[in-house]
Amino acid sequence: MMEKISLPIPETHGFDIYDGKILTFQRADGRFVMRALEADDFETAFGDRLEEVRVMNSGRRYGHVT
Repeated sequence: MMEKISLPIPETHGFDIYDGKILTFQRADGRFVMRALEADDFETAFGDRLEEVRVMNSGRRYGHVT
């Protein structure tokens, strides 16, 4: 079973584009905060805290940040 999420239109929510970005979702005050980071920025912020990183059939990676 595949899960789908609907992302907000980037330009109306403070993002230029999603292409090439790593999306993170963090729970805060009963909602989710989404960030769109460049790969280098993601690695700097979260690289040492990644767990259970897996690869989808499309080649996209996903996992948990602890």
